[in-house]
Amino acid sequence: SLETQNNLAVVLTALGKYEEALICINNIVKNKPQCANSLCNKALILSRSGNDDEAIETLKLALEVNPKHEVSLLNIGMIFQRRRLLDNAIACYEILLKYYPKNERATALLLHAKRMSCEWNDFKTVEESVDKIVKKSIADGTKPVETCFENTLRTQEQRYNLEIAMAIVFTVF
Repeated sequence: SLETQNNLAVVLTALGKYEEALICINNIVKNKPQCANSLCNKALILSRSGNDDEAIETLKLALEVNPKHEVSLLNIGMIFQRRRLLDNAIACYEILLKYYPKNERATALLLHAKRMSCEWNDFKTVEESVDKIVKKSIADGTKPVETCFENTLRTQEQRYNLEIAMAIVFTVF
């Protein structure tokens, strides 16, 4: 079944067997070419195997199928950010947040893309949102949306940085 093929692709990807995972996911995409989730999963495998250009094209196909596909918008933004295509990353995160304003990871990634590109428009507002999210996760005992490294790049508040580090280390996954 296609569900079995998808599960196998997930396991093979986790094991780093990308060629085999692509065979499974390509079979799913062939049978369900208008499924944004399948296209997004294919893009993830492509990206993890080092094929970011093909992953971007596949995510664009997923977004043609469903322009509001949350995971595709997040993943294409992260690939753009990793490749230092920061204007593209910012645009993806802003579109995602227009549709899904509570997406905490996109909010944090937007903040860091803006910082990396020296794009200060609304920076303080986004930073305040991230601080609120991080402080809530620390209080709740959940994993913060920012890493210690990301946080220390934007603030010199040692106590705050330590709280994030401790929350990450002692979070039950």
